[in-house]
Parts: sequence; C-alpha cells; structure tokens
Amino acid sequence: MQRRGLLCGLAAGALHTQAWAQGLEALPDRPIRMVLPFQPGGATDAWMRTVAPALGEALGRTIVAENRSGASAMIGADHVAKSPPDGTTLLFTILTYMQAPMVFRRFPYDPLGDFTPVGQVGAAAATFVVQASTGARNLAEFIAAARGHSFSYGSYGTGSGSHVFSQLLSDAEGLGMTHVAYRGENPLILDMLAGRVQCGLVSHTSTREHIQAGKLRVLAVLGPKRLLYLPETPTFLELGYPALFDWDGVVPLLAPTRTPAPVMATLADGLRRAMARPEIVRRLSDLGLDAAWTPPAATQANLEAAQTRWAKVLQVTGITAE
Repeated sequence: MQRRGLLCGLAAGALHTQAWAQGLEALPDRPIRMVLPFQPGGATDAWMRTVAPALGEALGRTIVAENRSGASAMIGADHVAKSPPDGTTLLFTILTYMQAPMVFRRFPYDPLGDFTPVGQVGAAAATFVVQASTGARNLAEFIAAARGHSFSYGSYGTGSGSHVFSQLLSDAEGLGMTHVAYRGENPLILDMLAGRVQCGLVSHTSTREHIQAGKLRVLAVLGPKRLLYLPETPTFLELGYPALFDWDGVVPLLAPTRTPAPVMATLADGLRRAMARPEIVRRLSDLGLDAAWTPPAATQANLEAAQTRWAKVLQVTGITAE
C-alpha cells in the first residue's frame, strides 16, 4: 500500500512537472511587463516591485515593472485588457480598476469579463489620515473641526474607494467637503503635507513616516478589524458608522482574458511559488499589506463579491462621473 502511494505521488509529481514545462513553453520567451495603473511612489507600486522580481525568479523570466497612470486606473487597465493574451502583459492593481468603471458613465473595458486572475497577493485596508494642523487627535475632533470650514479631501482617483468612502463620511456628517482627485497616492500626500487638502483615505505604507514625524495623524481604518501595525486606531465600524465601511481591498494580479490555459496555470503556479517565500510575505506585511496567496478561482470569487458590494455602496452614495 505504501509503495502504491509512493508511485502515485511520483506520477502526480511527474505530471505537474510536465504541465509546468508545457506552460513555460507556451509562455513567449521574452520579458513580462507588469503594469501598475498608478504613478510610482505609492503603496501599490511598492507591493508590485516586491512581487515582480520574485515572480520573475519563479518563472525564469525577466519582469519589467511599468507605471501607466491616469483616468482612475482605467488607462493602465485598458492597456492590459487590449494587450495580446499571451501571458507577457499583466495588471497588478487594487480594486480601483473595477470601482472606477462602475462610477463613470463611459468606460473602455469590462472589469470582470476582460481579465482572468493569476491570483491574489493580499488585501489592503485604507486609513483615514488628516493633516496635523487640523488639531484633531481623533475622528470626533476632526468632524467638529471640519464643520463650518471649507475642508477638502484628496483621493487617488475619481471613482476609487479613496474618493467614495471619503465622500460617504462627508455626507454622513454633513461636512460638505470638496473632493480633489489625484493620479495616485504620492501627489495626494504631498498636497496634504502642504496643506492644500486636509484629509484623505490612503494606505499606511505611504503615510507612516509622516505620521511618525507628527505631520499627519491617522484617525480611523476601513474594514472589519484594527490593523496589527495600528492597534490603537479604531475602525469606522467601532466608531458607529454603517456596515458599508466594512471594506478591505483585494490586490490581484490579472492577465487579459483568452490567455491560454497552460500559460495561466504556469503564471498562477509561479505566483504561488513567489508568495511561498517567507521574506516576500514579510516584506509585503512590513509595507502594510495583509499578504497571503489566493489561487485564481478564489480570487475570481473575491472580485465578484467586491463588485456586488461596491454596487451597494454606489447605490447609497449616488456618486457618478462623466
């Protein structure tokens, strides 16, 4: 019985090796472009530049990180959607690529139909950060300071979670804050530091050094639970805000749909191998990502669930854009 089990295991291993070899053979022997639909310098850029070389080593391919920002992530996402479906152009993104098309009346691609998941590298929680000059040390103090003043909030793109949830907060508290859209986190944070906007929902990755320096303050967290690296910061849910604020973002790696199945399987296994490296998970976690490998089918289910939840958020806020 043990001998039979050993033989079965060896056979399964040989089949996996054969499938891997076939997938690599189907993947064109040239550099893979990993496209990020945001400007350099933000949290998602740092996550991509951590994952890309590890995936390249797993596949035995050079991976070139490329930033294509604009139109709330839709320029970069559309570029990948319309690229040859051969596995050499991938999209590393957060859910803005899906959220923005549901806000805009016209959009160039189908967020679910035009992409196939390679896998998911983790989930990201957004933090509500304010300029220290507001004087607010908690969310209640910020609400009090914002009432009756012409405060502005920044986002990393119209139609993004950063935009919509900040607007949801402004509406819930009757603050009348003005939205200022940026092409990524980095320019938003620079303007927050300069006093041009007073607050915004951003990643902790991009703001922690400014928080440690006392220039910015983090007052609340989106999502279902407090963050391990911000144990003193409450969630919006704890502060009495509705269940819509229970939102944490999927961070997927996507390929154009119609990419051949053997290529997709090889890319997915390469990403699994990359995310199995403890130093990669540790580095991503240090950068503020709840890092964990999720296979393609489960990633697809997460994206579909996120789309359903986002539709409910938009129904409540009524936010649209041209």
